[in-house]
Amino acid sequence: MKKIIYEFFLLVIFLFIVIPNVLAEETTTTIDTTCNYNSQAYLNRVASNVRASYAFHYDENNNVSFDITVYNITEDIYVVVNEKGGDKRNAREIFYAMTDNGSYTFNVADIDNVITYEITVRPTVFGCVNDIRKLNVTKPKHNKFSDEDICQYDEVLDYFYCQEWVTQDFSMSDSAVREKIIAERNNYRKTSQTRCISCEIEEEATTKRNAFNKLKLYAIIGLSLGIVIDIAIIIVLLRRIRRYSVYE
Repeated sequence: MKKIIYEFFLLVIFLFIVIPNVLAEETTTTIDTTCNYNSQAYLNRVASNVRASYAFHYDENNNVSFDITVYNITEDIYVVVNEKGGDKRNAREIFYAMTDNGSYTFNVADIDNVITYEITVRPTVFGCVNDIRKLNVTKPKHNKFSDEDICQYDEVLDYFYCQEWVTQDFSMSDSAVREKIIAERNNYRKTSQTRCISCEIEEEATTKRNAFNKLKLYAIIGLSLGIVIDIAIIIVLLRRIRRYSVYE
């Protein structure tokens, strides 16, 4: 009888210890795998750290291409990269296992077209399926006008239509762009010439003022010398008159 009571007592203790732990594990699992407010808030924080950028890449022959890099991918999210407006079947899915410590880089050899990549961040946990965030990165293209003679002058090297790399297509025709470049250069030269003329006018005025001041100084010196000479002559004449008066 005592043995039965002892075994029953052990069974009760066992149930008190094991059942709460099992229920706790089930509860935790339910919370962790449910796409609720807390899990979505967490995913939003993780997705907010995702960044993207491009960098020029030069090979051993100095040929240029572009490295597109997506940063801060974690095990809880993955990203889908696709050309904006492009075929979604060509989209690139990037998971954490494919990254280098959370960063993933792919190379683009196209230098003749502006390409905007749309990056969509999606979750891999909590059973969430909706897109969390979207961001864009735009790869520039080589501006063909920057190689033309009209863009080789210092006054237009930094002009928008003469920059080597641009991130938008020009809406004007080629002839209209060239006209704008020529007009910009002419306007710069005209402005520079006007400035030079102003400088020359100011310099001429300064030269005239200096010459007038010199003449005035010379006149004062000459007048002073004339007065001194006149006084000296008067003194000499007065002495002679006095001398003659004594003799008489």
